[in-house]
Amino acid sequence: MHIENSIVIKGDIDKVFQVMADVERWPEFLSSHRKMDIISKEGNRIMIKREGMIKWRSIITIKDRLMRSKQLEGPLRGLIAEWRFEETLEGTKMTLVHNFNYKISLGKLILEPIVARILKKIGNNTLRCVKKRVEGGLE
Repeated sequence: MHIENSIVIKGDIDKVFQVMADVERWPEFLSSHRKMDIISKEGNRIMIKREGMIKWRSIITIKDRLMRSKQLEGPLRGLIAEWRFEETLEGTKMTLVHNFNYKISLGKLILEPIVARILKKIGNNTLRCVKKRVEGGLE
């Protein structure tokens, strides 16, 4: 399963990237990460644990204006998310890509359409929250 969401944010690429790369502050503006803890930080890798109705643990790698997350535990174990940043005439195009492969073909058949809708909704919400944070001037 491959899901992509994009948005153009009125802000320079360094600012947009910095807002997203500041993982410790995600709970301030990302509703999907309100109950999140940093488990460890080592170099460009951050391990987080998200609590709430759905719990998971992920490792986030930040390098060269690219962020990548892999879900280590939780209902979508193995899910890969990437945040990409691209300069445009209007500002910065931020794209969130989710990739996930079901291990069981029955899960793919039954669950994939549901999970795809949920990931699309979460992706759009995440991008809108980052846009609001950057364009609203909150740091």
